[in-house]
Amino acid sequence: MSILKKIGTILRANLNDLIDRAADPEKMANQLVLDMEEALKRLKTQVASAIADRNLLEEKARQKVEEAIDWRNKAKLAVDKGEDDLAREALRRARAGEDEAEKYQKEVETQAKEVDKLKSTLGELTVKLEEARGKRDMIVAQVRRARIAKEVSGIRSSAVDTAAFDAFDDLERKVAREKAEVQALEELRNTGMDNRLRQLGADDEIEAELKALKEANKKEG
Repeated sequence: MSILKKIGTILRANLNDLIDRAADPEKMANQLVLDMEEALKRLKTQVASAIADRNLLEEKARQKVEEAIDWRNKAKLAVDKGEDDLAREALRRARAGEDEAEKYQKEVETQAKEVDKLKSTLGELTVKLEEARGKRDMIVAQVRRARIAKEVSGIRSSAVDTAAFDAFDDLERKVAREKAEVQALEELRNTGMDNRLRQLGADDEIEAELKALKEANKKEG
């Protein structure tokens, strides 16, 4: 594919459509910009070469014009010297030089048009390249935002995962169970102490009652 055809393909390409079909949009966008930069570099080289060719053709045309002028001067000198044959030959060469100069001038005009077209294409590609760079930067930013959003969404999903909350519930139930068991043991200890205290109180009552009976028996005796 020639450089102009490749440039045309790039210029007609819809960057966003290409990105949509790409597995890695950021990589694809960067590659497209690199391709356009490379095409622009080659086009600049071709424009410079075309301008150089035009300048060479202009120089050739100028030389042929000068040669024709020189032969006409020689023809005039030959006439002054009465050398008609030499004058005729000089005039023939002058005309041949003028014909060649005219041909070179036509080539110059053709080459100038080609240079103008290449310059126009160069300007168009330069503008498109800047547009592509802008689109590339925008797409890269969008892709990175999307990746960050996806990652954040994953983190958020993990944070609100019901399994995690179920684990917390299990821990709370376990702690509550252990707390209840501790309270039960405490109640058992307290119950034993209360029973012991009640038993001690009962023993005291019995001893008091026994003492009272003994005193009553003494009085009767």
